[in-house]
Amino acid sequence: MIENIRQWLRTCPLISKDDVFNINHLEADTISYTIDNVPGITVLQSYLNGDSIRQKSFVIASRQEYSNDVLNNISATGFWDDFELWIENQNKLKNYPTMKAGQKIQSIYVTSSYYLYSTGPDTARYQIQITVTYYQKGER
Repeated sequence: MIENIRQWLRTCPLISKDDVFNINHLEADTISYTIDNVPGITVLQSYLNGDSIRQKSFVIASRQEYSNDVLNNISATGFWDDFELWIENQNKLKNYPTMKAGQKIQSIYVTSSYYLYSTGPDTARYQIQITVTYYQKGER
């Protein structure tokens, strides 16, 4: 699932096709992105036939330029404001990633808005958390 979410996020017009976008790894010194798994409760509801409603949470993070220049930092936070709106709009449009057979996404939403996670001399890590709620067909 994480690769499907990553590919879907790469369709966001705010992210350049040339940008590095990893899974569970953020580059230390370049402008890059990652999607990381977050532990949590997976099964929300189980049905007698084996079907279930499930959720998975992910952190989406970026390494961006950071300095004492206010305009540079405003640009970084503006990106995240727009990125959150993009996710909200995709959810409204029900424009979701492709899933495996037997899985159907019900919603993708931001569960933790962006924040500055850590800083270095000239880069910073910003991140948000999203949750994907989906139907999973049982194995019967």
